[in-house]
Amino acid sequence: MKILQLKRIGVWSAFKFFGGMFMIIGLVLGFFFGLAGIPDTLVLKILPLIQDAPVVISFTGSVRLGILAGVWFAIFYGIVGGLICTVFSLLYNIFAIIFGGLRVKVEEIKVEETKVEEKA
Repeated sequence: MKILQLKRIGVWSAFKFFGGMFMIIGLVLGFFFGLAGIPDTLVLKILPLIQDAPVVISFTGSVRLGILAGVWFAIFYGIVGGLICTVFSLLYNIFAIIFGGLRVKVEEIKVEETKVEEKA
């Protein structure tokens, strides 16, 4: 067994990873919140403003608002989530210098490779 210590987190890689992760979460949540949380009266008031939306539905237009909400949630969650995790990675780097990084006990295992025979 080896004990490894995480000395530093790459700030840019943390932003890319968590920004992308939160962007996907925001896209899914925004679509469902957009569909479920919009009263029809509000939709009918906003509908003339979004005539060029990508999906046309005749009865209320809530699908268009759901798509727009998904896009806005994705952008907002991606940026805010990425920035928050960037701040936490910076804080981790500072505290890792002062107190030492996280220690992780790892074990190296050997994996047997299986050969796949090609059929001609």
